[in-house]
Amino acid sequence: MRKSNKYTSELEKTGDEVYQGDLFNLEDLKKALDCVNKVYFSMSLNPYYVDAYALMIEACLQQGYIEHFVNISDYELDNMIFENISSGEKKANVIPYIKDWSHFICEKMLEHFGLNVTNV
Repeated sequence: MRKSNKYTSELEKTGDEVYQGDLFNLEDLKKALDCVNKVYFSMSLNPYYVDAYALMIEACLQQGYIEHFVNISDYELDNMIFENISSGEKKANVIPYIKDWSHFICEKMLEHFGLNVTNV
């Protein structure tokens, strides 16, 4: 699946190749990783967070030559809005328990399958 928009057009002007697909489709992920040796993965936390990581890890393992996987965590980003920062108060997370476990599980999966990972 390939859709052009202003962002992909700008990236393509710099010589970057852009691939758009379904993050929950293993074949799309494998196509996106074709000729890739480094992965920068940033997935917004949602009910399918762990599923997306499991599929991305499987795609990386099947691709076979991922040198490095950068795992971007957005754990605290939902609290970093102006109202929270300026008031000095931290508002309660909507799903703190799920967030803690989702991040923990994904980092453990990355570790378990032996990818060279940097967790940020």
